[in-house]
Amino acid sequence: MSARRWTGRFRLLALALLVEGGMLFLACGLGYLFGCPIPDQLRLDANQVALGIAAAVPLAAGFFIMWCWPAGPLAQIKQFLEEMVRQVFGRCSFLELAVISALAGLGEECLFRGVIQTCAIRSLGVPAGLMLASLLFGLGHCITLTYAVLAAAIGLYFGLLALATGSLLAPAIAHGLYDFFALLLITHWLPAGPAGQNGHGLGKYGSPCEPGQTELPAADESGREVPASDGAYRPTSRLEP
Repeated sequence: MSARRWTGRFRLLALALLVEGGMLFLACGLGYLFGCPIPDQLRLDANQVALGIAAAVPLAAGFFIMWCWPAGPLAQIKQFLEEMVRQVFGRCSFLELAVISALAGLGEECLFRGVIQTCAIRSLGVPAGLMLASLLFGLGHCITLTYAVLAAAIGLYFGLLALATGSLLAPAIAHGLYDFFALLLITHWLPAGPAGQNGHGLGKYGSPCEPGQTELPAADESGREVPASDGAYRPTSRLEP
């Protein structure tokens, strides 16, 4: 890897860590200020860890289905993620993605559920406080209207999990694992292909593609498509890892 590419990758990672870590520090400061200390809501417990892992499963399954078979406005969300997430995080290692995801889960849950939701429930009651925190979470992810609605629904899911467990540990773990799964799916496991591919790891004719591999027709010098002798299209390009 060239020094220039490494520098750009390091700056990206540092920016992501700064943003997500900044949310965590902000949440801790606001928590002490408003009487809801974050450390008191993050006590390590094996049951909470297990609940967090289990809670991430339906979210990951839903994202997988959306990614493989996008319908209606979900296709626009997938296009955005393909263009932006793969461009920004495509060169990150598994470890780097794991660190970013863990900080995102921890920082966002501490801020939105640990501080905002707790204070809103104190002032407005459980239903209104839960909805307000979820709506603010959705607005914080307002890429498209559909994306914001889905984010608000996921925020409500995390909020209910926090209320049910009385802790931020389970939603933070579920959030981090979900983000990690989504980033891996987009950048490493099921990369997007060119027009004509179905976008879920199968080529145009249903043949498996390796991560980063696309199936394109061969072409002669004039640029015309020339199929292989057996009529099948061969993988002709591979994205740089």
